[in-house]
Amino acid sequence: MSILSDKINNAETIVISGHTKPDGDCIGSTTALYFYITENFQDKKVYLALENAPKSVSKCIDCTPIISADKLPDKIDLFISMDSSS
Repeated sequence: MSILSDKINNAETIVISGHTKPDGDCIGSTTALYFYITENFQDKKVYLALENAPKSVSKCIDCTPIISADKLPDKIDLFISMDSSS
């Protein structure tokens, strides 16, 4: 099993995020990981948090709406940052 799979297995609440003002590759990569986790680890609570996402992608088809950081749960077991330069 991979390190990422181990981390996901050990987490109950997972947040996936990218950089501010996400562009297409940021939205695509975070959304793809969201779908991967929700389909393969169905017992996990997964949130997709993107700040200032274009309104056209503020909701994914058949998935939890993209939310802002102030709407995240208080307890997060695993935070995954994607498409970030640092």
